Amino acid sequence: MLNTTPPLAEHQAPAATSKQTISAFAWNLLRVLRRRWMVLAAFTAIVVAVAVAGISIITPQYEARALVKINPTQNALTSIDAQATGAPDQNLIDTEVAVMRSREIARVVVNDLALAKDAEFTKSLPPRPSGAIGNPKVNDWYDLLAENVLNGLTVQREKATYVIQVKFRSISPEKAAKIANAFTREYIRFSVGARTGTAEQTADFLNNRLSSLGAELKMQDTQVAQLRADAGILEGSASGTAINQEVAPLSAQLATAQAESAAAQANLAAARRQLASGGIDSISGVLESNVVSDLRRQRSEVLREKGQVDSQFGPRYPEAIKIRQQLDQLDKQIDEEARRVINSLESQATSSAARAASLAAQVAALRGTQASATKAAVLADSLAKQADAKRETYSRIAQNLQQATSQARNTMTQAQIVEAASPPERPAFPNKPLLLVAGIVAGLGLGTGVIFAQEMLGRGIRSAGEVEARFNVPVLAYVPELSPTALTLDGTLLHPADTLIDKPLTLYAEALRLIRGALMAIDGARKGRVLTIVSALPDEGKTNTTFSLARVMAMAGEKILLIDGDLRRAGLSRISGMKVDQGLVEVLRGGVPVRQAIYPDRVANLDILPVAQSTFTTEDLFSDDRMKALLVDLSGHYDRILIDTPPIIGIADARTLAALSDLSLLVVKWNDTPLEAVEEAIVTLRRDQSPLAGILLSMVSSRADVMGPLAYARRYQQYYQEDKGNVH
Repeated sequence: MLNTTPPLAEHQAPAATSKQTISAFAWNLLRVLRRRWMVLAAFTAIVVAVAVAGISIITPQYEARALVKINPTQNALTSIDAQATGAPDQNLIDTEVAVMRSREIARVVVNDLALAKDAEFTKSLPPRPSGAIGNPKVNDWYDLLAENVLNGLTVQREKATYVIQVKFRSISPEKAAKIANAFTREYIRFSVGARTGTAEQTADFLNNRLSSLGAELKMQDTQVAQLRADAGILEGSASGTAINQEVAPLSAQLATAQAESAAAQANLAAARRQLASGGIDSISGVLESNVVSDLRRQRSEVLREKGQVDSQFGPRYPEAIKIRQQLDQLDKQIDEEARRVINSLESQATSSAARAASLAAQVAALRGTQASATKAAVLADSLAKQADAKRETYSRIAQNLQQATSQARNTMTQAQIVEAASPPERPAFPNKPLLLVAGIVAGLGLGTGVIFAQEMLGRGIRSAGEVEARFNVPVLAYVPELSPTALTLDGTLLHPADTLIDKPLTLYAEALRLIRGALMAIDGARKGRVLTIVSALPDEGKTNTTFSLARVMAMAGEKILLIDGDLRRAGLSRISGMKVDQGLVEVLRGGVPVRQAIYPDRVANLDILPVAQSTFTTEDLFSDDRMKALLVDLSGHYDRILIDTPPIIGIADARTLAALSDLSLLVVKWNDTPLEAVEEAIVTLRRDQSPLAGILLSMVSSRADVMGPLAYARRYQQYYQEDKGNVH
């Protein structure tokens, strides 16, 4: 009658769809995180604590920002809009950024703010060498200090504009703002000084050259006139003199010269009268002067700019005062040029008069010889040509002088401060919220990584799918791990099997009932069936599960015999609390009748055939016919016989008992027993032709969400709420 159960039918599970695969992966991920949430929380807490500690010891850094607008034009009087028709010139911006970050400006800021006494910038430097500034070692030390200051400076362009951000970072918000503003001020001062200094030098040189050239020109004009007067040479004649020309032509020339002299004198007299009456603008020479016209054009432009500034900011605005100064300077230059025109008229009148006098002398005296007159004519022409060249040079230098003077006296800078730096309210570094969030994210990431490393390195079974896919053996039930609360009653610690009596409405009890139901479906209700419960390795919960299953069956009305087949540990005697002197070993050796070695459990319908004490013997008590005959004899008195065995790998007793049974159950500790050990146990049972009914996953975490039908226990938790008044 033993070992007659036909092998279980094998069923091929349908292939999962991609949607089901993704859903299964997502649920498995959530289950893993839920099961190991303490690991995740621990690593997150550690990383956050480290982040908080790091934040607390980091010295805050404050960053102040100033904005500077760059004028890309070379002439400060020209509107920016007139030349900024295209995209901003990146080369210009890069040049100005380099100027702002120059060591020269940094050293000026260091001196102005006395940063050589500030420990923030000097703590990383060697002691300052003795000596005054100018000493090479002292200069080198100040260069290092300037580099330290520049390390806190950031200069960058504000997008695609002519605005430059000047940022400075310091441990003090006030200091950061003060240094940022100092850099912008010094940059503007440096820019204005470099530009106007060059213009002033040019203006001084041109002014000196113009004075010297004017004196030379006046002297040469006088010499030419004097030569022509003394030699009786007609202007424009290369060889004709009073001696070799006819009197009539000479007289005509004399008349013309006298007329010109009279006209020059008349123009000079008119100019003097207009000058005396204040009407200098109406003088024809002044009206025709290119220099005066250019000065008046500039004056018109400055007047227009003055109107704009006065209407926008008022006459006391510094820029308005500068423009008025420019107007005064232009008026002065116009007046000076007008007087130069009058001087020119005087020179022309003098020259005309001298020429007329010369012609008159020639006509009157006809003195001199032809040779001396010719020589005098050549010399006069040469001097006249030199005078004309110098006069042209004089005019050109005068125009250049006017432009250089205007630029030198112009104080408008090519840059202006758009926004001065103010002390920041919050530090720029460290960003505490960001670092805290980063710590949380890093902690979650590290914890998740550790969890997945544990999962990947773990060799245990976590779900029925793993078992059934690899071994084609069904998982009959998940036996949950009991929490300390579930094992405690009125302050007393219970054995798991005792909770079936004292706390019958639990998930643990329901799992055992599912095992009984599965066995009934497999084996029916035939009397005397022998069920051996084995495990691959020690400490997998096999003995507790066997004892608890026997009690569940007995509480369901079956008459059950529980045999302790683990001779070396005698586990049933220990966990049931029985004190016995004789048991299975004594029965098999023939010294004690089996009826005297069977003891009743506290649960009705459950008898136990224990091992009185741990027995280590080389005697094989199960291989001969004594154990088989004993099982046949006892089968007639019980509905089911359960045998608890030692681990099947390495212990021969378990294999022998399994071979004598009608069915076997393999207990596997969830997420612990290696797959290789489970495989070895299944191969051993199949090799011995021991019918394996299925696998029980024991000590499953309640947070695993893999407990088959019981995974949804939270949805019907009320079914496990014990009402002691209605428990039967």
